[in-house]
Amino acid sequence: MKIIQSIVFVLLFNAFALANHFVPAYLAHSDEPYQPHGIGITSAILDDIDLEVGDEIGIFDGDVCVGADTLTGLIFNSDPTSYLYIAASGQDPTWPDGTGYAENASILYRFWDASENLEISAVVAGYQQGAEVFTPQGTSFVSLSGTSPAETYGCTDVAAC
Repeated sequence: MKIIQSIVFVLLFNAFALANHFVPAYLAHSDEPYQPHGIGITSAILDDIDLEVGDEIGIFDGDVCVGADTLTGLIFNSDPTSYLYIAASGQDPTWPDGTGYAENASILYRFWDASENLEISAVVAGYQQGAEVFTPQGTSFVSLSGTSPAETYGCTDVAAC
């Protein structure tokens, strides 16, 4: 019986640990994005500190998540081959409206700070190459920097911000 309890615990823990905060809307219709715009994240910094393994970056069209990924390693700004590639999906005509990017929509970013269980929407993008708007089959390379509510509002307790 103890073995079964141990196995169940491990399975539940892994399922919980592998759950992502940001879930692209297109996953409800396809495992692959439609007419993707590839975004290479060359750096991701929150409050002057690199995002850590387990943190997430979400790509949004308004409030709709159209692409996301979790960091499995650090992104080194000084290494041109070190970046996180995220595909953002366009709007497939067979999907419900608002599932993917409309062409020429502004690209927005959010961070998920896994250690703080905190979503950061105050993210600024600096484009090194490519467009700041969604283009089907397009590519952009961008450095991201975000500010947590504690830094923005001068709070000493993140939960109180």
